[in-house]
Amino acid sequence: MGSRSETKTQAETGLVFHTRWLSFDDALKSILVNYSSLLSVLVADKSAKAVGLVKSMSCFKFLYTAHFLADVMHYLCRFFKAYQTSDISFNTVYPLLENTVRKIHSLENCSGENITAFLQCVPA
Repeated sequence: MGSRSETKTQAETGLVFHTRWLSFDDALKSILVNYSSLLSVLVADKSAKAVGLVKSMSCFKFLYTAHFLADVMHYLCRFFKAYQTSDISFNTVYPLLENTVRKIHSLENCSGENITAFLQCVPA
């Protein structure tokens, strides 16, 4: 993959657990940050799985979805972190839930930061 110093500068890829949304967010961020390196490694690997992953990950739909999910996860992670406090109360969480739903719903009409940056890089 690269020298030890190269891998230190790149984001660590994380494991994804079904109930661990924060780990999902970290893994998604790692894919986006290391996308070109990840694709290069997969292209160099000639196995059927690697070829299939390159085909799937190189399409517009995958990249658009990943960037959209990054925008959604930004809001969800704030909400999930509130649930991790020991002194959680309904009075604290309910307004945060309403705000999170409102922010995610607003992505329908106004693109998030990640989608906007992605679309600026895509040729028209």
